[in-house]
Amino acid sequence: MIRLAVIGRNFVVDSMIEAMKHVPELELCGICSRSAEGAREFGERYGIDPAHRYVGIHALAHAEDIDAVYIATPNTVHAAQAVAMLESGKHVLVEKPAAVSAKELGHMTAAAKRNGKILMEAMMPLYTPAFAVAKRLIRNIAPVRCATLSYRQYSSRYDALKQGKVENAFNPELGGGALTDLGVYCAAVAEGLFGTPHRIGAEAMFLETGVDGLGSASLMYNGMMADLTYSKICDGARGAEICGEEGVITLDSVSRPRYVTLRLRSGGVRRYDGDRLDLERFDIKRLDDDALASIELDADGHTPSDAVQPLPTMTHELRHFVHLVEHGSVQLAGFDLAHTEGVAAILDGIAHCCDIKHGAKK
Repeated sequence: MIRLAVIGRNFVVDSMIEAMKHVPELELCGICSRSAEGAREFGERYGIDPAHRYVGIHALAHAEDIDAVYIATPNTVHAAQAVAMLESGKHVLVEKPAAVSAKELGHMTAAAKRNGKILMEAMMPLYTPAFAVAKRLIRNIAPVRCATLSYRQYSSRYDALKQGKVENAFNPELGGGALTDLGVYCAAVAEGLFGTPHRIGAEAMFLETGVDGLGSASLMYNGMMADLTYSKICDGARGAEICGEEGVITLDSVSRPRYVTLRLRSGGVRRYDGDRLDLERFDIKRLDDDALASIELDADGHTPSDAVQPLPTMTHELRHFVHLVEHGSVQLAGFDLAHTEGVAAILDGIAHCCDIKHGAKK
C-alpha cells in the first residue's frame, strides 16, 4: 500500500481522489494546506486523521508515514514543493505543467535522481487507452504531414476577471494563463505523438492582468508541422486531427480523449471507444489487432466490449504512478520524464516567442 498525501485544494484534487477509488494500491493518508483552517476543512471533507493534516510543506516533509505526494498547487510553486518532497524521501506526482520552465524541471529531475525517487507529471491524456490507440493507428496513415491540436474553453473564472477579481487561473505571478492551463495539453499530445520539434513559432493575446488569454503555435518537424490553438476566453474545438498521406485520425479531446476515428484515403471509416478497453485482457502499451477489434464501434455505436465500464480518466495515470513506485522503476520513470522535458522545451519555446513570463506581471 502506498500512503499518499495531497498538497492543494482545487477541483482537480476532488477528481483525483474519486479516481483513487479504482486504484486500491493507493491510500489517501494525509493532506497539506498553508493554513490550519484549510487543513481542517479539507481533512474533515475526506475523513483524514487530524494527525495527518499538515500545515505547511515542512511539516509534511518531516512526516515519516507518508510514501508519496500529489501536488496540485499553483504552477509557480510546483518545483520548490516537489524538490522538498523528493529530498525528504517521498515520491512525487505533480499536476501539469510539472514546472513553468525547463530550468525548474531540471532542478526537480535532479532531486529525483539524487534521492532515487519517482517524479511523474500527471499528464492525463498520455496515459489513456484512446491516446495509445491513436499512436498505434498512425502507421495506417503514414507519412504524417500535418496535425491540428486545439483546446478552447471559456473559463468559469473569466467572468470574475471581467468584474475585477483576479483568480489563480488568470494570475501570471502564479503561472496562470492559457498556455500553462490548456495549451500544455496540445503540446503534450503533439510531443507524445511526434517528439520535440526543431522550430517553434507562436503568438498570444494578453489580458489586462498580463496573462495570456489565448494563443497559437506552429511546431515544425522534418516533413510535417503541427498547429496548436488554445484559449481560456472563448469556446471552440478541443480535439486533434492528424493528417497523413494515407488518411486522417481524429481524437475527440486533447485533455480527456475517449473516441478515436480513422478515415483512410482508400475508403472506409473506423471508430474506436478507448474507454471500453478491457485493461485486464490487454496491455495498453502493446495494443494489438485483437485489442482494437474489441473496442471498434459498429454502426449503432456499440463495441464487443460494451460490458466494460469506463473508468475516471485520471485512473490511468494513477495506475502508472503506482507501477513506477511499486517496481522502483526509476529508469522507466526517466522515460516518462524525457517526454515531460520535451513538453517543457515546447512550452519554453512558445513562451519565448510570445514574451510570456511566469512568476511576474508582464
